[in-house]
Amino acid sequence: MLLGPTDRHLAAPTPKFTAASYGTPKTRSSKPRKPALLAQHLQVAHQRVNLDVDFCRRRLRGLTELTVFPTLSTLRCVKLDAREMKITRVLLNGIENADYIYNDQLYINDPAAFDTLATCRVSNVRDVCSEDFGVDQHHYLRRMLSYLFGQVEDDLLRAQERPENLNSEELLILLPESLKLHPADTTTQYTPSSMAPTNATPGMGEAALVNTYTPIHITVDYEVVNPNNGVHFICPNLADTALWLVYTANSDYNVSASCWVPCVDNLLERSIWSLELSIPRSVRVIEAMRNSNDDVERRVSGDPPNNGALPEKDSRAVESHDDDDEADTVDLFVCTGNANNTKESAHATDHSKKVVSWSVFNPVAAHHIGWCVGAFQSAELTNFVDGNATAADDDDAYDEFEEIEKDDSSPPAVVYFLAHQEEMAKNTCIFASNALQHFLKEYGAYPFSSYGIVFVDGPKYPYNNFAGLSVVTSDVLYPATVIEPMFRITEYILESIACQWSGINIVPQCFNDMWCTIGIAKFMSLQFVRTLMGSNEYHYQIKNKMDEIVRRDLGRRPIGMLLLQAPVSENSLEFVRLKAPVVMYILDRRMTKTDKSFGFSRVLPKVFLQAMSGDLPSGSLSTQHFQYVCEKVIRNRLEAFFKQWVYGCGTPVFSISQKFNKKRSMIEVVIRQTQIQNQRVAHPQATTFVDDAVAYLGDDAAFTVQQTFLGPMTIRVHEADGAPYEHIVDIKNAVVKFDVQYNSRVRRVKKKDELEGGLFTRLGNVLESAEDVQQWRLEEWPKRDEELLDPFEWLRVDTDFEWIATFHVSQPDYMFGAQLQQDRDIAAQIAAIDYFGLHEKPSAVYCTMLTRTLVDTRYFYGVRMAAARALARLLTSTTRFMGSFYLLKAFRDLFCFRDSLVPTSNSFDDFGKYFLQKAIPGYLAGIKDDAGATPCHIRSLLFNLLRYNDNSNNPFLDCFYVSELARALVGSVLLAADDDAPLDADDRAFVAEVVDELLRLRKLDRWVPSYRAEVSHTCLEQKIALARAALISVPFEELLYMTSLKYAPRIRTLAFRGLFTLGALKNAEILKYFLDVCLLEPATPAFRAGLVHVLVDSVAEVAVRGCPSNLDDPEFHAPASHCAVPAAHGSTVLVENSLDGDLNARRNALARATVKGTIDLLRADLAHGKGLQHVLWQLMHSSFIGLSERKAVFVLCDILYRPQNKLLVRFPIPCVPFEELRKKIVARDLGDGKIVVKRVGRFKIQLSAKAILSDSKAK
Repeated sequence: MLLGPTDRHLAAPTPKFTAASYGTPKTRSSKPRKPALLAQHLQVAHQRVNLDVDFCRRRLRGLTELTVFPTLSTLRCVKLDAREMKITRVLLNGIENADYIYNDQLYINDPAAFDTLATCRVSNVRDVCSEDFGVDQHHYLRRMLSYLFGQVEDDLLRAQERPENLNSEELLILLPESLKLHPADTTTQYTPSSMAPTNATPGMGEAALVNTYTPIHITVDYEVVNPNNGVHFICPNLADTALWLVYTANSDYNVSASCWVPCVDNLLERSIWSLELSIPRSVRVIEAMRNSNDDVERRVSGDPPNNGALPEKDSRAVESHDDDDEADTVDLFVCTGNANNTKESAHATDHSKKVVSWSVFNPVAAHHIGWCVGAFQSAELTNFVDGNATAADDDDAYDEFEEIEKDDSSPPAVVYFLAHQEEMAKNTCIFASNALQHFLKEYGAYPFSSYGIVFVDGPKYPYNNFAGLSVVTSDVLYPATVIEPMFRITEYILESIACQWSGINIVPQCFNDMWCTIGIAKFMSLQFVRTLMGSNEYHYQIKNKMDEIVRRDLGRRPIGMLLLQAPVSENSLEFVRLKAPVVMYILDRRMTKTDKSFGFSRVLPKVFLQAMSGDLPSGSLSTQHFQYVCEKVIRNRLEAFFKQWVYGCGTPVFSISQKFNKKRSMIEVVIRQTQIQNQRVAHPQATTFVDDAVAYLGDDAAFTVQQTFLGPMTIRVHEADGAPYEHIVDIKNAVVKFDVQYNSRVRRVKKKDELEGGLFTRLGNVLESAEDVQQWRLEEWPKRDEELLDPFEWLRVDTDFEWIATFHVSQPDYMFGAQLQQDRDIAAQIAAIDYFGLHEKPSAVYCTMLTRTLVDTRYFYGVRMAAARALARLLTSTTRFMGSFYLLKAFRDLFCFRDSLVPTSNSFDDFGKYFLQKAIPGYLAGIKDDAGATPCHIRSLLFNLLRYNDNSNNPFLDCFYVSELARALVGSVLLAADDDAPLDADDRAFVAEVVDELLRLRKLDRWVPSYRAEVSHTCLEQKIALARAALISVPFEELLYMTSLKYAPRIRTLAFRGLFTLGALKNAEILKYFLDVCLLEPATPAFRAGLVHVLVDSVAEVAVRGCPSNLDDPEFHAPASHCAVPAAHGSTVLVENSLDGDLNARRNALARATVKGTIDLLRADLAHGKGLQHVLWQLMHSSFIGLSERKAVFVLCDILYRPQNKLLVRFPIPCVPFEELRKKIVARDLGDGKIVVKRVGRFKIQLSAKAILSDSKAK
């Protein structure tokens, strides 16, 4: 029995999520206590789900049965998460007419609620057409949905026994008073899957049987139609039904699974699952249903009989046709997380359907239950090692794979794909079986019975990980002829596999512990990268991640103290995914330095074993427990480490100086931390503006970099005898002074025969002949007095890669030269290159060192790219364009015909050489003179590279190379452009040639399509960049045409981005067209989410760079006084039509230097646009977009519009005599929401008290 809805959500406070336990254990032996993690006084032991999938109606009809064990005898209600569905029946212990309340606030377009509010004359903020509310009152709607769009807080000081609940709990099932709960008899409890008696509640761990009572069986019948969250129907009307898909998605936490099944949608609520799907037998059945006239009528009328089955006549026709032409029938397949236990049977009543069932015996959360239905083909990952699924060749690249022992008990690994994706799917997952075997060998048993990867179209996030199954977007598929996606996609697949151990089998205890599970999974994937690609690539990727962290970690919140907006999505954890694995890496490096410590090779198997044995409460891992396990393994305290890298922000900056003391035979080293003195001010950037604005408007606490970072640091001194000596220094203060003992007794005089006959040959010993030296204009190191030189070769700091930091080492240049040529560590080589490239007074010797590094093929490709980048830095007027000759000559000799600027035919067989060839044009494009113009000979070279590019004899595709050339060519023009200075005739002619070349590339790409239309996408992107720089004019009609269905989704979203950044944000008609495409066009979730994010990103770019006035609506041409927008703290930003444009430009630039000024300018520029207001108001009310997209819309409204706490009240004026109409209406506030409205005389004056006049002087 359905009861009336309550108003609990209207007055619900913003939900908070407080950490249950934090901090370092008090003693080494003190084991962290297990807090009460469950939000309700019950535990779900088993859940059974039956679903009937209807492709044509995009509908799920479901029944779910939950076996609930109360932990409190006075339990009187069970709360389930269930939204965007229709609850038809609820049974309690098999008895119908159970009392329940279903209150789904997301169903804002309920006609009954509208009629009730209209009858009572109540203002309705959910009415999108209401005249009483506007976009500046968006906070009313968000407050109503605060249980979904609240703030996930972190509070490390409030250690509570029970964390606050983040579940939405739309379905409230009331237990009758007659239901008596008795203590449960543990000897009669059973595992629902096997019905065999056990002595424990299935999967609940050691604490599950504490105060458990009689189990309650709850059955819910429901229906889901046109879902937008949790499950996606990819069923375009014009597409072949063989491409139709239905799959689950879980990129949003706590709100995904509850959109397709009523459950307790929480990572900590784990149970055993049994699932059963009723689906059409084949594609032909779906085609018959789509073409049936009766089916069309039923869809129009909304009265689907026969539970979505075919009419009897059509069913018999399909059966007979199947018998005649069974070979052409494509069967539907269900991809599950338990391939060994999946069973298929005939439907009991409908012969055109079949039933697929399986179980998940390892207890997992509802968030990690997934499936996929479609016309899939499958292949075992162990059956192929290359894109053609052939046997493994005896190649050196697979030698390390052969060393991995094949365990007969290893779980089967299967990849699922559509018929046209077979070759690309096998090529993309060529390493997956070896990765699974590697993880089994290094980290213990696989937690589930099988593993599968399925590629689908249109998910919002690239990969969605479930128990035993990864649902990955088909956009990541790539053929064997494409090189670039290999690194990025490999990281995606490896993380998906590692998530089965850390992320699904082990879950974070709260969102502040998310860094733990993410960091472990990505650390595992990085370890396999070393096996797959070698140590150099492994260290190169880690160094790049460290450099990115140093660049981005400015004022960010610590990864262990997140402040997130619900619903938390995978996109919200981008920085955590960057920093967490590197923190794990440096923690492992520090642990392995301790005596008898094996680092993470012992920590991770121990954590996974605790999860399997039930020692982790609800299979959850907290930061405290992870720290405790690490301290037990290392037998040392790690409190300082976690305080700095988990609960602290920023990175240190070290300045190291050294001096050799001949008398003491010591090297005196001083290490200073200068991050406080060298604090960088982060100006608003388009990519981070939204997050910065949210933090500013929410008065988020400012996080500054720590004054002192503590920990050990390894110093390596390479002495004259060639032997390196390592010294470990404990950094305890901001300034550390110590002495390094010099061990060698020989001087640094090295004979030529020693260099040639040593243990190794130094690198960079190329171009040393007299002819090469003359042609390349090379210079050798000047001869120095050996007595004046330091006796050691060079000094290195942090040789063990234990610090995410910036190092400035003060040592002579010849030491960096020795380091570049003799140190085999790529980090040391890149550090020496950076010294030469960033030196204020470079010399020809520096260019010689960099040139020889660039040309020497023995160097790692990343080092050669760094040398090319360093030479490009020397191509400035301050350095007298010293590196111009060397970089251009190196490129001509490597990639062009002799004595010509025409490139040779492409040959990408050597990947390192290819990456260098692709990177150098971008470096050349950044060269400019004092006037801001790129030299003509460099522009000509870039133009020739693009025009004469020849890929006819290359087995690999060159689409990414052509895209980089196009970006470099346009970049050379953009760097030469000045918005206020007109171009001369030569520059205008060159820009026209560049535009023609982009047009030629787009035509070629249309005739011979590139991989994912990469070339067309790049050409459009660069054309928009030229228009943003006011170098060309792009007609809006051209961009509007490219938003049509004719083009690929990524081209369409880019065209919308170009429209918005070029002025369409001020045009109501284009915004209305955008809204129609976003909401009304049948599209994939990825495309819809992409459109919403394009709108948000475009507003952020306009906030930072401004918006041109090309198609402004009339309200943007109002007088300046009408455009004044009150800013925060009483200030005002005034948009003036001043004659002095330079003054306004400087004023805006000064304002945009801060987040506050940027927000004020943005509101002054866009807030009064009616078209944008209409679009945002419609989007926040629409049910056609997902929850994460609606959250983005709410955030954008917070930035653009100041919330107005006002409410328009309408009431009829009573009939009064004519004399009363002359009186004015006055409202008086009585408090507590009571207002008295009455008429008073216009000239009536009342004195509250008599005035007493007195002469103060008389006193």
